[in-house]
Amino acid sequence: MSIGIVRFNTARSFLIVPLLALVAWGLTMIYSTTFALTRGETGFVEDFFMKRQLVWLAVGGIMAGILWQMDYRKWERGKLIPLILLAIPLAYLALASMLWNIPAARDFVLRLPMIPFRYGRPLNGAFRWLRIGSVSIQPSEFVKPMLIFYLASQYRRPLRTESLKRGVLAPVFVCGSFLALTFAGRDLSTTVIIAAIVGAMLFIAGMRLRYLFGLFLLGCVCVVLVLASSPIRRKRVDDYLSQRDQGGRGGNEQVLQAQMAMGSGGKAGLGFTQSRFKRLGLPEAHTDFIVAIVGEEAGFVGVTAVLLAYVLMSWGIFWIASQAADPFGHLICIGVGLLVSLQSFINVSVVSGFCPTTGVTAPFLSYGGSSMISCLLCVGMVMSVSRIAQREAYAGGDSPPADSGLDRRLNLQREEIQE
Repeated sequence: MSIGIVRFNTARSFLIVPLLALVAWGLTMIYSTTFALTRGETGFVEDFFMKRQLVWLAVGGIMAGILWQMDYRKWERGKLIPLILLAIPLAYLALASMLWNIPAARDFVLRLPMIPFRYGRPLNGAFRWLRIGSVSIQPSEFVKPMLIFYLASQYRRPLRTESLKRGVLAPVFVCGSFLALTFAGRDLSTTVIIAAIVGAMLFIAGMRLRYLFGLFLLGCVCVVLVLASSPIRRKRVDDYLSQRDQGGRGGNEQVLQAQMAMGSGGKAGLGFTQSRFKRLGLPEAHTDFIVAIVGEEAGFVGVTAVLLAYVLMSWGIFWIASQAADPFGHLICIGVGLLVSLQSFINVSVVSGFCPTTGVTAPFLSYGGSSMISCLLCVGMVMSVSRIAQREAYAGGDSPPADSGLDRRLNLQREEIQE
């Protein structure tokens, strides 16, 4: 086996091995976290949540496998179709959220035979989920891979950043529309993550700094206005600041319980299914705060293993980005790497009290069908980029060319300039 093949396979291994470890550990912890909660009053069997997570995992795995075997460059022509289809449920939830805020309109609409709240009702104050029968789907989770692909496609030609219309106005309008729809459904945490990924991708793609600075100022103004107009969000920030000022003894009760759960595990943890705080009512223990249960049952060793898996996985994705055959694939991998690293960092930071409370799940670890499928779609895109890069590197011979993925992308840029 040549050195070139080993290089490609090693990069993919840094992605796949931590992914499988996180998924397996996540299923184990979902069972451990929920089996005590599904007895008696709920009527669910003990492994209900784990079995449902396996279904989502199978669906996402099949879709990721299909994307892996396809050429990502052939999806470029229809890039707006999934965005348009995704905008429909987001607009539905945004409309339901706005009507819910107006008591007179809410009471009137509730009396209609086809009510806008039939498939979308608030949960924890947010209209994030679209309910179809017994299945709940969070459309905002799918905005992440769709916008990553859209921006990568938009800047597949590096000189496009010089165009005000196609390099600035078009992507800002598209991304801004989805950010507005997501925020209208009161999903602030997802809105912030998407905005951060979009901003980072625009910077890496080469957008001029004066435009980026203007977008940054606009984002800061929006954050201030959101906090000023929402007592609930101001309280979350006040709780976080209070907790920092009092050395972790004040503030949000949920975060305090999560911190105590992580700390009580010690070095090696209390053991599988032995968590006490999941029985004491730690909210969202199997979703947003699953890392706290990992710390309680597996201790410092378990949390360190989870963090190491995220670091290795992000490293593998960025390594594949360096091998990409063109700027299109390079930006896809950069966006996915930013998504995995940023979302995992925020989740662990919230659990440890480093960030204010948000509704961000731990990728591949937390319970949640939409999050799992969305993340696996991202993995499928990255694996497609890696497969095409290897095929392009070996085109016309058994040995890879001397130039790297970066060299090939620079050659494409030179050809574009000459044209």
